[in-house]
Amino acid sequence: MRKFMRKIGLLLIAVMMILPAMAQVSFGVRAGGAYSSLIQKVEDTYEAGARFGFSIAGLADIPLSKNKKMVASS
Repeated sequence: MRKFMRKIGLLLIAVMMILPAMAQVSFGVRAGGAYSSLIQKVEDTYEAGARFGFSIAGLADIPLSKNKKMVASS
């Protein structure tokens, strides 16, 4: 059973590698910001704090079919 599952897994990986080669893959950059606030209890006193953060990541848009696509980002 384990060998069968391994073969299916390898087949799925091979199909996923072939499909993007046939499709038009587009690459880009994604950037965004975030704001979060937190209230926590530390030794019977409440402390409030806020943070602002941002992220920048690479982006790949991989069409799987006419109606479906996979978006991968790092």
